[in-house]
Amino acid sequence: MLPVLIRRRQGLYEELRSGVHTNLSFGAGSPISDHGKPGAQGKYQRGVIGKEYVLFAESPDKLSILIPLPDKIHALRDEIFTTSSALGPLTPGSELEKMAAEGARISINNQSHTAGLPSLPASY
Repeated sequence: MLPVLIRRRQGLYEELRSGVHTNLSFGAGSPISDHGKPGAQGKYQRGVIGKEYVLFAESPDKLSILIPLPDKIHALRDEIFTTSSALGPLTPGSELEKMAAEGARISINNQSHTAGLPSLPASY
């Protein structure tokens, strides 16, 4: 089904566009379509939350349910999405230590034209 969807991506984008608000053009998102092409397998990280990431259980009203194992799911997420360092939610240390180690930068732009407004979130 994926090759068919890839061929129809422009039409599908046009159909779905009315319900999605984004500043990305179709062309900006189209590199994702390379995923199904031959030779692209090593280019993308992917993972599946399979049976090793959940507990099989039964609800009080006898329905079969899956209980997620957050630590295992977080480890999978970190494996897929952490590219620049091994820093993730399961990294030991306090939140402040992890934030300092990450070294993230934030830019605050005042679009409201209210003088001094950016200083409140900037001080936080």
